[in-house]
Amino acid sequence: MAVYTAGSRSTIVTASANAVLAGFRASTTDRCWIREIGLFYVTAPTTSGSLGIQRSTALGTGAITAVIGQAHDPNEPATTGQVETAWATAAPTTANNYMKRWSSAPTIGNGMVWRFDEGDGLLVPLGSAVNGELCICNLLATAPGTFEFYITWTE
Repeated sequence: MAVYTAGSRSTIVTASANAVLAGFRASTTDRCWIREIGLFYVTAPTTSGSLGIQRSTALGTGAITAVIGQAHDPNEPATTGQVETAWATAAPTTANNYMKRWSSAPTIGNGMVWRFDEGDGLLVPLGSAVNGELCICNLLATAPGTFEFYITWTE
């Protein structure tokens, strides 16, 4: 399997608990396995920041602002997965069933890295499935601040 990474900056600052701020979607033809997610605040949240990851229960819709990953080996084929930071019509919906959570003081530069070393990594099903997006969400009903982030995956 080839390894890919994409990075971006979150732009959504919705001050509501469980709001989807960013995500990752596999294509409709290839499943992906997340190996690592790293994120670091570039604007501080209004109070302590708390973020979590969970699967979607419905896909985001409308024009999607996304970044396509780059292969670690340039001889590999183009990726089919994408990092997403905005949805024109509706963000993905979730069931508020978090796989990982993180809380931090409201300080620029604070960050963390989630690794998924067990087995092949964290599976993201086909992007046409309702759970085909992995979402980074705000855990609190306060402004989350923005963050630089990257996601590394195999497909």
